[in-house]
Amino acid sequence: MEDKDKCEIVFVFQRNGSPDRNTVSKTMLELWKKQFTAERFSIKHHDPKVFILSQWQKDDTPSLVYLTYKWITTLFFIATWTLSIIDISHLNDPAVNRAKWLIYLTNWGFTACTIQSVLCTAMLTICYLDARSQASLTGENHKVLQLYKVYWTANIIATDIAFGITIIYWALIYDETKMSLDGMNIIVHVFNSLLMLIDLCIVAHPIRLMHFYCPMICGACYIVFSIIYYLAGGTNKDGSIAIYPILNWSKPGITVLICVLVTLFIIFLHILTYCIYKARKAIHRSLVKIGKGTKDTSSQECEKEGCTNPVPVMSNEVV
Repeated sequence: MEDKDKCEIVFVFQRNGSPDRNTVSKTMLELWKKQFTAERFSIKHHDPKVFILSQWQKDDTPSLVYLTYKWITTLFFIATWTLSIIDISHLNDPAVNRAKWLIYLTNWGFTACTIQSVLCTAMLTICYLDARSQASLTGENHKVLQLYKVYWTANIIATDIAFGITIIYWALIYDETKMSLDGMNIIVHVFNSLLMLIDLCIVAHPIRLMHFYCPMICGACYIVFSIIYYLAGGTNKDGSIAIYPILNWSKPGITVLICVLVTLFIIFLHILTYCIYKARKAIHRSLVKIGKGTKDTSSQECEKEGCTNPVPVMSNEVV
């Protein structure tokens, strides 16, 4: 449920006073049904400008503070992503071993984190510079904002996969007798999730429950790749036929079961990110009510959708 649905809830409550349990249940059921529509599955938003805004900024124009934050995180991602490829601690390893950087899901996930950060920063930078030159900035006519679908998809995948990689790595894969606990290991298996969590709490764009298929497609692609790699005789950096101990296709039964369980876990993580998004909106809405309660971007979006009694969600004040 997005802002339009919130408005409908408020409208029903105001219209009926104190609705009985059946009224509330029917209303909530109808709103949940709206989650399972083609529109909810699509990577499309009526106002692309929301993808370059922070939930907490003053207004609906590109913010210098937010731009600074995005540049810091993007430069961090680019620098650490590059260092992970160079892998200074293994410079003397054979070239074929160094090329195996490509086979690890950790590096796929960190690449997704880097790509989504670069895309958002690029869109925000261009829009900020154009806004300073008083150029027109609307979701309909600013060409750079056409990238929002690519960014949104990459952001969904990066967030869910980052959480999954961190939890699964430390719970099931990390072996202190074989793996070094160095700075790069911490960056790609801890900072990946930490930065994506911080970003999830700062950005203004929505998380849709029905976008769970995005990380699932990414995961399916990796599973297919790992099978092909195994059948082709590929090995990991240690010479093992299994890229990861839990992804050993010489034992197909248990590996298929693990893949199914991990897929379900990724769906759970997407639901978790959706809940964090809803909590972010709820906290902000509460702060708006405590503050001046001025109309904001989200309220305007709600009015565009034809809502009655819109609930302000993104304040024009810093919170």
